[in-house]
Amino acid sequence: MNRLVLVRACCALVFLAAALVACEPVGGGEQVNSQVDAANDQSEDQVGVELADVDADTQTTEVAEDVLSDTPVEERIAPRFDPDGPGGFYRMPWPMDARRDANGHNILSDFPNRSAGITPKLIAVGESLSGFSTMPVVYIGFTGPMERLPIPAPRETLSATSDVQLLRLGDGCGERVPVLTTAGLKGDQFFPSNTLTVRPVPGFVLKPGATYGLIIRESLGAGGGVALKVPPVFEALRNGEESPLQASFAPLWACLPQAGVEASGVWVASVFTVNDPVAELRTIRDQVRDPQQTPTPTIRDWHLEASLGVEGRYRVYFAEYDTPIYQKGVSPYDSEGGFVFDAQGVPRVQRQETVPMAVMVPESAGPHPVLIWSDGTGASRTSHMSRAVVSQAIDAGFAVASFVPQMHDIRAPAGADATLHSFNFMNPESGRTVFRQQVIDTLVYIRVLRDELPSQADVGELDSKRLVYGGHSQGGIVGALTAGVDPDIVAYVLNGTGSYLSVTVVHRTDPADIAALLSAIMGLSKDRITVEHPLVQLMQLAADAVDPQNTSPYWAGDAERPAGASVFLTNGMLDVTTFPPSIDAMTISGDAAPLAPMGWDPDPFGVWDREAEASPLQGNRQAFDGSDLTTASFLSATTGHPTLHLIPALQAAAVEFWSTALVGVPRVAIP
Repeated sequence: MNRLVLVRACCALVFLAAALVACEPVGGGEQVNSQVDAANDQSEDQVGVELADVDADTQTTEVAEDVLSDTPVEERIAPRFDPDGPGGFYRMPWPMDARRDANGHNILSDFPNRSAGITPKLIAVGESLSGFSTMPVVYIGFTGPMERLPIPAPRETLSATSDVQLLRLGDGCGERVPVLTTAGLKGDQFFPSNTLTVRPVPGFVLKPGATYGLIIRESLGAGGGVALKVPPVFEALRNGEESPLQASFAPLWACLPQAGVEASGVWVASVFTVNDPVAELRTIRDQVRDPQQTPTPTIRDWHLEASLGVEGRYRVYFAEYDTPIYQKGVSPYDSEGGFVFDAQGVPRVQRQETVPMAVMVPESAGPHPVLIWSDGTGASRTSHMSRAVVSQAIDAGFAVASFVPQMHDIRAPAGADATLHSFNFMNPESGRTVFRQQVIDTLVYIRVLRDELPSQADVGELDSKRLVYGGHSQGGIVGALTAGVDPDIVAYVLNGTGSYLSVTVVHRTDPADIAALLSAIMGLSKDRITVEHPLVQLMQLAADAVDPQNTSPYWAGDAERPAGASVFLTNGMLDVTTFPPSIDAMTISGDAAPLAPMGWDPDPFGVWDREAEASPLQGNRQAFDGSDLTTASFLSATTGHPTLHLIPALQAAAVEFWSTALVGVPRVAIP
């Protein structure tokens, strides 16, 4: 495979990963010293000052103090913290608010090997954003190796005495986020060996727009028998001396006393603010829901497809309508494809696109409630009609409405591939946007169903006041994104759905081995591609906007849609498309109660304050406005990607979930 093909394929696969979240082995691929891989062997390419020869099994704080007192200051290991010092990108911790420009945009001009492979495209996206990832990896370079640092377990990082802590600052001061810490990863041309990495436990998504402080206490080095010193620039900073960095660190100094941490004991720290990956989608949502700005599309060519109906059970109608497309360029977006906003931040429609739709209407007496169904990759106008759960919904009286997503079936332009272009294999600008456009398509379709569908010939009496949604795989991802921004759909059943892009980049091999492609075009060995690698972190930052973990915290609502929505997740351990760690991340970030008995524990690190809950389940969560919601996660130990479609009792539970949502709080009941 030539280099150009590799570059284009890998660039695309990054954003395929954003939607097809996949497998992360416990610990996310840590190489040496971490909470989940405690090996202390030094990497063969590790360089720098050697540690004192202290037995890791017998070392004590007393030994560490002796090492510290006997080692000359200039030979002690220190974190790199000097804006004008050596080390390039790693001369200071990253992310850091001091590494943003006057407009708040991230500065990546010093990123190593920034012209290599797909790096320029990722940097361009990263530099366009104001703030850092909601699932960041924090990098702290050191002047020497660190394998013997006594890395705290994630549960320990929730304590004020932990040597590694990630604190929310400002109004949320003192709130701790559990983190995974890794020391001793091998270096490469993007990543020096002597780098400590810290990242939130999957599922613990940082709050958009909030500021956080990562602190490493001196006791981390002392406890590991490391001869340490505090970087002079940071020491002056923590002592309150005048510095250009003081303004960005002020929230940390203000919070530490309340958090029970002595500033004098902090070895190094970083303060950074998280970007808001959902903001643009909310802005467009408001526009498409406003009749003054976006007229309701008109249904055209409404007609009965008699051959698809079943006499005495249901009839099928086809039609089409035009939907606004906010993506710049020409579908299937081999170039361009991003959203366009004017100077005042108003989103601009680029064109209209014809959308085929289908409605299955029961022959039973109405009024019929409406279920919106969205199928997986490769969906057609009829692909869902043979699904057992759809059949059960029809028998329960639901009209089932669907539309064809971009790049699929008769909506696909010449040259489009339902997989490659849905997940943007060729163009990362569009990769941040296609699934958000599908959410917009869903919001427009809601208006079509409410305003246009009731007047169509022979459709019968419909009740679209309380809409419900079902989604499989890709349709589940669109549903997970929609559930965090839409105020109209009251209940969602999502099958084969997870989140957290980074682990997908590292471990997904279907339809292609993403890590192998990435390593090939970047000149890296495949084992270099870990969740902690800075290239993978740039990918996460770029694709945050289409990662469902960033909308799932809003399933319970917010100030703009205070009633939220109820969500029922159905997944299987044997899924080779959406692997358990991705499902874990969505279960936790969406605060979905694992249904007992659990097929596996979605909290392997013991840091989530939720327990499994038994069926039947109803009203187990509260919305932003205090009303009751039902949010649950069914975890099967014996099924895979089509879990919902393999278990009849689960299909019945899904239909009951939708049915009870029509009259009040949804109920999950699995025999």
